[in-house]
Amino acid sequence: IEVESKTVLFDARVDLDPEFSTLTPGESLPLQITLFSIGAPRNVDVELRYAAHDIYGNLVWTSSETMAVEQQVSFSRDFFLPSDLADGTYVFGLEVLYLNSVATSSVAFDVLQSLDTLYGISLFKQNFVLFLTLLVAAFVALAGTYVILKTKGGKRRRAK
Repeated sequence: IEVESKTVLFDARVDLDPEFSTLTPGESLPLQITLFSIGAPRNVDVELRYAAHDIYGNLVWTSSETMAVEQQVSFSRDFFLPSDLADGTYVFGLEVLYLNSVATSSVAFDVLQSLDTLYGISLFKQNFVLFLTLLVAAFVALAGTYVILKTKGGKRRRAK
């Protein structure tokens, strides 16, 4: 999200820990928000507008609050994802409004119905395939060892 204003009085930054870049519906989106005053008089109230959109621009949720900012303020906010949110990529956006000045920042995050999937395959299926692969490998190793020992053992008996 990018908005330009003639008078720039604030800057903003939204940070999302990579550990939380993929979430499930109903979970909390934990964000670190930093506001910088770069030309506003000391200690002013700014309006913060929060919004989340899907990659098609459809609004998922919105909220707002007013906060006092002197030079810089950094704070954490948790935004709860709707429980019926579909899988996909979403963008969280922040607008900071003061007089005629607008500052923006945004961050993308992904939503999956279940975090026990990887590349569209459930972890159970992945683990089951791994288990079967290891089981077959162990069987082949045992069968190979048996054949080698039987062959070597058979040669020894004939040599006697």
